[in-house]
Amino acid sequence: MPERADSSVDAVVGIYGRYDWEDRSTTERARFVDFLERVVVKRTIARHPDVFHDASPVARVHRNAPPFLVIHGSKDSVIPVEQAQSFVQRLRAVSRSTVGYLELPGAGHGFDLIDGERAGVAAHATSLFLTTSIAPRRRSARKR
Repeated sequence: MPERADSSVDAVVGIYGRYDWEDRSTTERARFVDFLERVVVKRTIARHPDVFHDASPVARVHRNAPPFLVIHGSKDSVIPVEQAQSFVQRLRAVSRSTVGYLELPGAGHGFDLIDGERAGVAAHATSLFLTTSIAPRRRSARKR
């Protein structure tokens, strides 16, 4: 990447994401941390807690976070919708930017691969969000 390249993030769209890599408060969350240890990180959280913390989006929420749109299905059996809801609550409590949330009734994990109607709704919401979030920021940056 060129030295002067802008690597800042204009906006984020999270679709059925996992936002907390450290929480083991439920059986499902403990299984996810185990999966991360074995397959993704290939280190244990006990010996390398900093790696898990640094990779956890909820740990990176801050006042100047970019605008976020979080999309999640209400019937996600892989990542329970409550995780998206709690992430959005945390963002709204801390960030000064727009935080949008779209919960798709009846949608499961990977809905966009198998459910054209819900995928269309998510795509439309994403388009509106990005149009209204990025364009004003770019106009503001050009004026400086």
